Amino acid sequence: MKMVDNIAGEAERRVDTNSLNKAINTDMIKRPPRFPKNKICKLYYMTQVDINAPTFVGFINKKNRANFAFKKWIENTIRKHFGFIGTPIVIRFREKGEESTDRGSMRSRIKDRLNEVELPQEDVT
Repeated sequence: MKMVDNIAGEAERRVDTNSLNKAINTDMIKRPPRFPKNKICKLYYMTQVDINAPTFVGFINKKNRANFAFKKWIENTIRKHFGFIGTPIVIRFREKGEESTDRGSMRSRIKDRLNEVELPQEDVT
């Protein structure tokens, strides 16, 4: 039962953005990931957006360059520095400047509400 509690605690762990990016940058210098045909994927920064399946979003230069090996390298780096033992880690990538398509984001909810509201027409006679 203690192991189940430990895994549940790992799943609810939150990593601050600064510590996460320092760990990734340190490992990037020591042992950088490999990319096919030197098509390097530049990671600007990464942040944790959810817990209980810890979800991380990385902001990168080109989404199509983020291959499976790069995702696995990031997952291994996160596990090495922060644990998350027995917990699946979700890693997503977005291009820098790309709008969030997540329904839960504040910006998208405000845009949706503004689009739904009809302004009354003024009578100009």
